[in-house]
Amino acid sequence: MTSTHRVAIFLNWPGFDINVSPAVYTLLKLLLDDGVEIDLFTPSQLIKENTVLASINNVYENSKPRTITWKGLRHLSGEDFFGEPYKDSNRLRKEERDYFYRDVLKTFKLLFYIVQNRKRPLKLVCSLDMYNAIMKRVSQKTYDYTIGIEEAGLVIAHQVLPDVPLLYYSLELYYEDYPKHAFRKSLYGRFLKKFQRQAFAYVDAVIIQDEDRAFKLFEDMHQIYIPTKVLYFPVSYLGAAMWQRDSLLRDRFPSIGNRTILLQAGSIVLARYAAELMSAAHSCPPDMAVVFHGKFDKASKEMAENTPCYVSMPVPFDMLERIPASADIGLVFYPDWNDNDRFTAHASGQLALFLKCGVPVIVRRATSLYRLIKTYDCGVAVDSASEIFDAARIILANYEAYCQRALQCFQNEHDLGNYYLAIQSWMSRRCQNT
Repeated sequence: MTSTHRVAIFLNWPGFDINVSPAVYTLLKLLLDDGVEIDLFTPSQLIKENTVLASINNVYENSKPRTITWKGLRHLSGEDFFGEPYKDSNRLRKEERDYFYRDVLKTFKLLFYIVQNRKRPLKLVCSLDMYNAIMKRVSQKTYDYTIGIEEAGLVIAHQVLPDVPLLYYSLELYYEDYPKHAFRKSLYGRFLKKFQRQAFAYVDAVIIQDEDRAFKLFEDMHQIYIPTKVLYFPVSYLGAAMWQRDSLLRDRFPSIGNRTILLQAGSIVLARYAAELMSAAHSCPPDMAVVFHGKFDKASKEMAENTPCYVSMPVPFDMLERIPASADIGLVFYPDWNDNDRFTAHASGQLALFLKCGVPVIVRRATSLYRLIKTYDCGVAVDSASEIFDAARIILANYEAYCQRALQCFQNEHDLGNYYLAIQSWMSRRCQNT
């Protein structure tokens, strides 16, 4: 039975590509299939014509943004996002005060966003046209609920529609002490966290991947964890688990022949142990091949040029499932120096896609992936990249059983149909009470 609900969704993430984010794509698709009318507010166009999401009304900026000077912002001095006096603003050093005016007050007053250009100082780019388009649209509509995606989306959703039931869709765990992330330590980042916490107090429910991440989010928001306010929704792909194999990678690289393919897919970056895996590839046995598929950072791409591995470039979204289906074993490596990457059992799109195709995986023992893999025995955990070939031998010794358990893991842990029922139930109950 389909819904007739109407929802406003805010995603203030410049440069966001919906085709590489299954978390956003799948939620939008399930809402559409459920008959929900969607207004999606984004800095740039996300929804293209003649796509499965084309019926979404995407409100975005068309005109070229304008640079705003500090002089034009002086009238906002002494006010924070909520219009209350900011008592400490005069105590800031001049450069911090200017930064505060430009990159905090105006960001959330008029939906501005930051553009970093290394050759020039940090500057603020804004669009009053976008702000006016949002306010015009919401004044003409009534919404049953609103969804704020990520920190800025949450703040904007609460600002624009404060009296509408609010869902917060959390994707990344950028908590206050998130290490090695300079942006989070900046004045802008600190005030973004402040506004996020204030808006979080008005959240009716949280959509998040699993309990580990939910606990961390509530802790960072300085809120008591309330299980009844949490709706679990893993990063995954639509459709049921189904054993499938494809020849795409072997067609691209005929020299692989019948060798066992060990594949790392997705973001090929140093933070995902690309360097360690490429180093291990120098010891690859003659009956195996290491393949890297996806978007490379500069350092990883340069290293791959001198590594005996295969480099496969991205494919269109509708072909994405063919990539893991072309492999025999998946390599899913995340770091453990931060909770965002440590808690990845239900937050890894690459893991979900491997399991959906019935492809066993090799993971790092230090992350939450280890508990999941151990529970279902659908892969092998290692302490370092140098162990991947020995781990592959273990899997190959009982390969079909590992494949079947991978499918079972997806069915129990990553099948989005199981989770959307709870979201659907929440929407129905919440709308009946308003």
